[in-house]
Amino acid sequence: MSGHYNYLGISPDSESERHYNPFAYEIQDTLLLMDAGYFNIDYCYQADKHGGHVIMRTNGKINPDIKAAFDSQGLAIEGLIGKKLKQLKWHREQIIDLDVQWKSKPGTHRLIAFWDRNKSAIGYLITNLKRAQFSADKVSELYGLRWQIELFFKELKSYSGLKTFNTRDKSIAESLVWASMLTLLLKRFIARASGLIHQVTISTTKSRTVCKRLAA
Repeated sequence: MSGHYNYLGISPDSESERHYNPFAYEIQDTLLLMDAGYFNIDYCYQADKHGGHVIMRTNGKINPDIKAAFDSQGLAIEGLIGKKLKQLKWHREQIIDLDVQWKSKPGTHRLIAFWDRNKSAIGYLITNLKRAQFSADKVSELYGLRWQIELFFKELKSYSGLKTFNTRDKSIAESLVWASMLTLLLKRFIARASGLIHQVTISTTKSRTVCKRLAA
């Protein structure tokens, strides 16, 4: 996202997303859903120490040591302890729940390996959510909610004017960001209300046209 929105926690497209992470001590009792651009195993360790929770996607280059392995039902898998992650023999549709460790990094981390249909490759999620409370399937399901955040920002930029303004003034930029969000909420409300009245599903892109007509 272009612009200067870092005071709102929104990073410009030209800069690394990692620079805009909240500090680990700020996320106590909070769950962060983070894509591979944020991957940082030290951050996961510090978040856990401060009572925060993360589900973080990793890149495909990681290769930690396996300390324990379980299937999606929580049953132990024999023969993987002591091996490297890249030594996993993979079957599509399989989910493997691992405890892993990096030699040069502190802590033991929970890693969930799954088959990513969109990329036709193995995907990895790091989390500190407890296995007894959150199964591997549940963690994957929770991470899937992050896509709604992506769609939210896409809609803000494409249909609510967030990408069209250019200012370095903090007060002006903040006002325009909030205006964009309020515009989006109004369009969603109109789409939802119209859909209920007419017993149909109306997308927010169509409600954009309705909003323009109302403003005319």
